[in-house]
Amino acid sequence: MRPLIDLERRRTAWTSYWATGGLHSCIGSLVDSREGAIGLFWRECFAGLQNGARVLDLATGNGAVPKLLLESTDRDVCIDAVDLAELKPQWMVGSRNVSVAFHPNVRMEALPFPDAGFDLVTSQFGLEYAQWPAALDEATRVCGEKASVAFILHHADSIIVRTGGIEHVHQQCLLGEGGLVAAAMNLLPHLARVGAGEAPDAAANRAREAYNEAMRQLAERMEGDDSPDLLLEARQHIHSTVGGRFGAEPAIRHSLLQAYAQALEDASVRTRELLACALDESRANDLVEALRSRLPGRAVERKCLVQSGDVVAWGISAT
Repeated sequence: MRPLIDLERRRTAWTSYWATGGLHSCIGSLVDSREGAIGLFWRECFAGLQNGARVLDLATGNGAVPKLLLESTDRDVCIDAVDLAELKPQWMVGSRNVSVAFHPNVRMEALPFPDAGFDLVTSQFGLEYAQWPAALDEATRVCGEKASVAFILHHADSIIVRTGGIEHVHQQCLLGEGGLVAAAMNLLPHLARVGAGEAPDAAANRAREAYNEAMRQLAERMEGDDSPDLLLEARQHIHSTVGGRFGAEPAIRHSLLQAYAQALEDASVRTRELLACALDESRANDLVEALRSRLPGRAVERKCLVQSGDVVAWGISAT
């Protein structure tokens, strides 16, 4: 799978996300890897680990899978966790747990580990973002003679991906020409001049009309929308910033608005990747066949994971 965004842009977008301290990359935390179908999948994978086992987690983010593993077993295991981004695993702050080593700025296509060094290789919502077949070659290269692999991957028909499609439309609406972000940016300099005592001119009036129109269109879009959370958040944040909630200093308001626009841009990068890389049934079958060819003798299984009546992910393992 070939990501649509260049490597450094992806690294920046994901680093900014993990810096928030979240454990999960799923939109709106729609699933929790500790519970439901995903939690059951992982606990079944961990059940066969022996004392002294070495585990590698790919595209770990803030370490949701390592954290669950440590909480789920009393066995002595050693975990290496890699990610393209810089990592901010808040649950490790102050911890004396030396069994987990996080490795930032590591591509799945070029793992810094010797051959056959791990007993289990895992990934949760990560392997699908990598370049195939290079990442598959690397993931299986580091597998020991009797090692297993287990992957949770985005399902093209899952509730996560459906919600991602809606959020992508909202992101483009906010960021596009004539959207609320651009209208607010255009209005701020006029508000600063009016705040300094100047009378509003024709340009200022046009900017305010454009801003009001963007707000009106946003309200119209939210009516009847099943997932309006992003639009509601944007309306509140942008309007409070433009209205001077953070003080009268124009530079401060401009800086806050720029930071929010950048956060939306980063979110758009992540959402575009999600939609592009989610696996349909054909791609899931491709992965199954790739694992069978690279790990002969293993039993390869593909599951469609369902929770509360909704598809949430693929679960693919080779044991």
